Amino acid sequence: MVLLLLASACSSGPRLPEGLDELETARTFFEMGRYRNAASVAGAVQKDEEASIYDRAEAAFLAGEAQLAQGNDLKALKHYKYVLENAPWSEHSAAIQDRLFQIADAFFHDP
Repeated sequence: MVLLLLASACSSGPRLPEGLDELETARTFFEMGRYRNAASVAGAVQKDEEASIYDRAEAAFLAGEAQLAQGNDLKALKHYKYVLENAPWSEHSAAIQDRLFQIADAFFHDP
């Protein structure tokens, strides 16, 4: 019984330092190479209507980067598109344009 409780506690999710907000948590996951977790947390921030547009755009970019790192080009594209449509002034706009060319190049040149 004790082993079952310990196993469920260990598998309940990643443990990060307390006090991080969701966007910081997503960044930390990304830096740790935990791209699935980063995409999930950042995607939630992007959808949070109470978050500022600045945080939502930052989260969308981070979710796109995490999806791209996992090889999910189409999912990354959707997050990048969100930034360009809702926050074209984002500091990530130039990087997003580069990523879009990378995705298009991979799409058209992949055998």
